[in-house]
Amino acid sequence: MLGRLDLHFGKDAFYVHLLRNPALVAASFVRRADRGIMLAYRTEILMRAATRSCDIPLADFAHDYIHTVNTNIKYFLQDKPAQMTFQLEEAERLLPDFWERIGAEGDFRAACGEFQKRHNAS
Repeated sequence: MLGRLDLHFGKDAFYVHLLRNPALVAASFVRRADRGIMLAYRTEILMRAATRSCDIPLADFAHDYIHTVNTNIKYFLQDKPAQMTFQLEEAERLLPDFWERIGAEGDFRAACGEFQKRHNAS
């Protein structure tokens, strides 16, 4: 959907590339490999790779998907002046800069606390 984002917002938005440790993301995808984007990526987007290559570990498909998505986002962002890469594992260090760059208002301490909560834990 990056093309649609570019058409609609172009260079007028502040873009955030949200990242998480790829090994943790891959492990999460492997747990859900039988449904959703991982099933579609493995069996349809990669032209039925799973039916031809049953010996390929699910983690390899997950890492390939993560790499593909992040590469597409990096390419999309290359000409965007207002952007930030935000690594979740570094949220406490990055949040003050992010908060300032977007002109956020509100309870900064409560915002920091949100990073201590687990969401969609699987």
